[in-house]
Amino acid sequence: GKADPAKAKQDWNREVLVKDEKMSCSTCHTSDLSREGKHHVTGKTIGPMSARVNPERFTSVKKMEKWFKRNCLDAWGRECTAQEKADFLTFLLAQ
Repeated sequence: GKADPAKAKQDWNREVLVKDEKMSCSTCHTSDLSREGKHHVTGKTIGPMSARVNPERFTSVKKMEKWFKRNCLDAWGRECTAQEKADFLTFLLAQ
């Protein structure tokens, strides 16, 4: 279907129980996409998700696929669907 950035905005903060811990995208990336995030386990700083603030963020398809796979597994306990990826990319590129 057509990419739905409003759905992605909702899903960004949706909490899912993964390995006995409530997780969402915003757990590590925060709800303010213009700010740095922090990995919930390692404490490693994560660059802003906003394309306006971090224009290099969405320039490599290979990196996007790698991080979608890893982050969807971490935050939702499963890989994201193609529809969810399209929704998220449309949402994130507009930030």
